[in-house]
Amino acid sequence: MRCNFCSKSFEDSFSCEDHEKTVHNKIQLYTCKICHEKNRGIDSFDKHLTFTHNTSHWHINLALKQTMREMVS
Repeated sequence: MRCNFCSKSFEDSFSCEDHEKTVHNKIQLYTCKICHEKNRGIDSFDKHLTFTHNTSHWHINLALKQTMREMVS
């Protein structure tokens, strides 16, 4: 699948749509429930949790990723 804006290739539609939303439309998709900081992508959200709050919350992140996938399906 290719981005409609920059023609970058992605393996699946979820990744492509997430890229378009966060990079080209500047939509902040993820909000930290601890400090309410907004993050534009799941990778930056994961890094925020790890380095700012010293936690991974991987089970929460996996549930969030699954919810986002279901929303775009």
